[in-house]
Amino acid sequence: MSSRPTLTIFLGGLDTTQVERVVAVARRASALDSIEAALSTAAFDRAILATNAPLPEAHIPGLTIHVDEGDFHFGSSLVALIEQHALNTAVYLGGGSVPLFGPDDFLGLAATLRDETAITNNAFSSDLVAFPVRAGVLEAIAPLERDNALARALEERAGLTLREPPRTVATQMDIDAPSDLAVLALTGEGGPRLREYLGSLDLDLWG
Repeated sequence: MSSRPTLTIFLGGLDTTQVERVVAVARRASALDSIEAALSTAAFDRAILATNAPLPEAHIPGLTIHVDEGDFHFGSSLVALIEQHALNTAVYLGGGSVPLFGPDDFLGLAATLRDETAITNNAFSSDLVAFPVRAGVLEAIAPLERDNALARALEERAGLTLREPPRTVATQMDIDAPSDLAVLALTGEGGPRLREYLGSLDLDLWG
């Protein structure tokens, strides 16, 4: 079993309205950029992208697509994925989270992992959490409805020491709304897929 962590990303499928689809496609592009950036460091053994929709464009060596078309429950889905793939250390990432992370950021995260510690970008609204799979962890995760409480559950229910590095724009940026896309397009930041997609949109950056 590899001692390197596994990058695990949850990404919902495309939504119904035009605005929702635009944001969803950006989140998908960001997720694939993050996977490629993390795997390029060789600090991760592989990546697993859990989604409810096929991603025909996701051709990245080391990436496994986990399609789940049933009813989604965050905690039980994450536990099932961890058990199915026999993960011993996971770096969980919500799709569209930390779109400004590059290889150095993922390398630094992997280098700071410890057996009794969970690392998160935000203890009270976590969408990036790195943690060991040890006694009590799966039981702490299973009841969770959303990823926001993941870091706190690992601390309060599984006894892990929770560490939150200093907050930066890179650790706190998340793609949730069209305004986030406008900010990213204006700055020109993000991975190559995300930048290409944003460049194809007719965004009013100065309105």
